[in-house]
Amino acid sequence: MLVSPSLLAVNNEDANEIELADLPSATAAGSIALTGCTGPTGLAIDPITHLVLSACANGKAVLVDLKLRRKVALLDIGQGPDTVLWDAPHRRFLVPCGASGTLSIIRLQGKRPIVEPPIQTEASARTAALDPRTGRVYLPAARFGTHAPGKKRGEIVPGSFHVVVMAPRN
Repeated sequence: MLVSPSLLAVNNEDANEIELADLPSATAAGSIALTGCTGPTGLAIDPITHLVLSACANGKAVLVDLKLRRKVALLDIGQGPDTVLWDAPHRRFLVPCGASGTLSIIRLQGKRPIVEPPIQTEASARTAALDPRTGRVYLPAARFGTHAPGKKRGEIVPGSFHVVVMAPRN
């Protein structure tokens, strides 16, 4: 995720931290531990407050202040996230969680996170796109067959792919 013209931030799923890179010098710029987070996946930023939210495989999300380079809060979300969206007009992070079939909503009040009740979506809907003009969230989903040993999930059932469209409340 490009934080500024000179700073890049990415989740490191193996080390459970955010890695920073200074782009002009092409060098590492440190890391931020995501204590309480296992397997960070999605990452989004509020460019006004410089707060980033990292969604974690263990049903948690970590809010980090990039300017201070420290964790602000460990928050509960659903299970099985893959992305985080920043909804600027509504000042909230949206986290689709495919294993629990929910959309977690974390609203910012200044720099304070408020976890709202999750919205039911559909199992498998773990990534999304946001239309910032309308606030609609588009969540790809499908049914999966029985998974083989050693596989995370089964094959997609032919013809079951669809897109769930939601308009979260303001």
